[in-house]
Amino acid sequence: MRRLRRAGVTSIAPYPVPGFAGLTMFFADFPISIDNIWSDSASPLADALDEAVAVAERWDVLRRLHSALMDMDQVAHAARELVTAKERGWPNVEDETKEIRKLNVLGEVLETGMVTMYARHFTGDRRLPGRWWPRGKRKLVHDRLIERRNTVVAHADETTERKLITLPTEGDGPPVTVIAEARQPMTEDDLREVVHHCKAMYARYSDAVLQLKSDLGIAASGEILGASAYDE
Repeated sequence: MRRLRRAGVTSIAPYPVPGFAGLTMFFADFPISIDNIWSDSASPLADALDEAVAVAERWDVLRRLHSALMDMDQVAHAARELVTAKERGWPNVEDETKEIRKLNVLGEVLETGMVTMYARHFTGDRRLPGRWWPRGKRKLVHDRLIERRNTVVAHADETTERKLITLPTEGDGPPVTVIAEARQPMTEDDLREVVHHCKAMYARYSDAVLQLKSDLGIAASGEILGASAYDE
């Protein structure tokens, strides 16, 4: 029962269709049904629960992977937009117009959201199981994104990427100390790596989701891309 709760099962009920026997598990309001295949078993209840655990755990992984693949697509899209903006000259530190300052703020927020959206699948109680974490060459970009999340975005760790600096003052009168935050944005090369990395992770998770849907009898569209698309 602990494994069922850990997988997100909130309740179990008899199979709802007349003339059939089995179980229906509810993940909040989402039902997953299991046909009765234990009628000849010497321990039908134990076997039914074992099967329920196996199905629930596959469904739990499916939920996590489906969320991750959607976010990988969004992160890749955001990184592409930031690359385009940089190619057009953003941020222009020499131009202090109101419009440029607004773009600078929006760029920082977009980068923050991008890093946070990526990292959420590898932190916390609902993180992906370890076998679904990036590996091989994919791990290098992954580690940099997690480090940026931990030092620049989510925590106030000491880092050269984000710090307070003093600014010179001009004009008559006694000198005063003016401070501002200096935040180093991700480079174009870093962002291009993020695009490539997240597209590869999307392909890997997409294949896994298609297979899990097939195992669980859930309708799915698309085709298996294969390991070459993951570029690991």
